[in-house]
Amino acid sequence: MRVEVFDATAVRAHVDEVRRVHAECFPGEVADDEPDAAFWDRVTACHDEDAITWFLLFDDDGPAIEAEGSAHEMIFDAKTSPPPPPPAPRPLIGFAAATPYTASLYGMHLGVTRPHRGRGHGAWIMREAQCWAHERGYPKVQATVERASTRLMKYYASLGATVVETGFGGGGGGGGGGEAGSIVRVERVFDEVIATTERDASRAHARALESSAAAAAAGSGAGTRRRRAAGSGAASFAAGAVVAMLLRRRR
Repeated sequence: MRVEVFDATAVRAHVDEVRRVHAECFPGEVADDEPDAAFWDRVTACHDEDAITWFLLFDDDGPAIEAEGSAHEMIFDAKTSPPPPPPAPRPLIGFAAATPYTASLYGMHLGVTRPHRGRGHGAWIMREAQCWAHERGYPKVQATVERASTRLMKYYASLGATVVETGFGGGGGGGGGGEAGSIVRVERVFDEVIATTERDASRAHARALESSAAAAAAGSGAGTRRRRAAGSGAASFAAGAVVAMLLRRRR
């Protein structure tokens, strides 16, 4: 697995994969038949598209696809010693999009495909974004969440985010004593130690997952070879028995 960072130009080389993951994580937000230009307009909403940075999580070790004249960098590869490239690259399995907002990095989207959820991949992407933000002088990341989405709010809380009340969607606003807003802002404040420690922990977890998967694949392959060898031996024994029987009959 690897996390890579793309600017608004470079990410377009991965439009098919980004659209696939977006459709699974945010169904119905963008019609499948909409052109790519409309897709980018929709996912960037009212933000400046050129200011948006994309963090893509790939489940392969293949070469990066780069667009000429764009900013792109591989920031981490979970493999300590990459094996030969697979016959077909495996797909993008998650992404985040973020943009600078005042003194923070504002998270616009975060999604991981269903088969890969519950493994810490979303946290990994967020922590890579958090370190990226720190390196550029942003002391916090933030996002807006629907108040009714308790599971998502708990998820962000588990990653160290705190809830900041806002007046979005409420009759009286968050600070005027009226009805609380239906949209709240969550934010995470960090320093260099927090950012790098959490990122490194996620990277170590990714390495462990890779090692476990490789060990399981090796065990499965060894088992298959043993079964094939046993089957071959049984077939050879059976063939020998038939030959012996025919020889006895001739005598």
